[in-house]
Amino acid sequence: MRPSSSASDGSAAPRLAWLLLLTALCVVPVLCALVSGSSVASFSMFTELRRCRLTLYTNSRDGTRQRFALRELVPYMSRDARRVLAPAEAGFIGETNVELLVGGLGHLGRLVCQLDPRAKSVELRLARAQLTGAALPEVHQVHLCNRLE
Repeated sequence: MRPSSSASDGSAAPRLAWLLLLTALCVVPVLCALVSGSSVASFSMFTELRRCRLTLYTNSRDGTRQRFALRELVPYMSRDARRVLAPAEAGFIGETNVELLVGGLGHLGRLVCQLDPRAKSVELRLARAQLTGAALPEVHQVHLCNRLE
């Protein structure tokens, strides 16, 4: 004899129907947003890829201007700082990292001043653009090195 399954079949079908309905209610709006081109639920909702190039120059007291390589700062950087700065010199980075760079340019200027005793000032240029090629405003800062003479 087979056990009667009418009790278990009768309650499983409505549960399955409710589960499918709830799943559809959760998934369909997200899929519609993705298909329509919205940034909701996409990676670009949190960050966009941006191009940027960070260049540093030191200006000495005798008037010479010299490019300062970011690789000279590597021994003084944390692992996270290296992740942000290394791609910046090469010229490609994400939006979040670009914003971190903008906020930390003053710190970089101070560090370069400490490392180069001949520097009177440090010039920092951060050229930015979207991947589409649309230019974003360039960030240009000059950090004066305070030296006791």
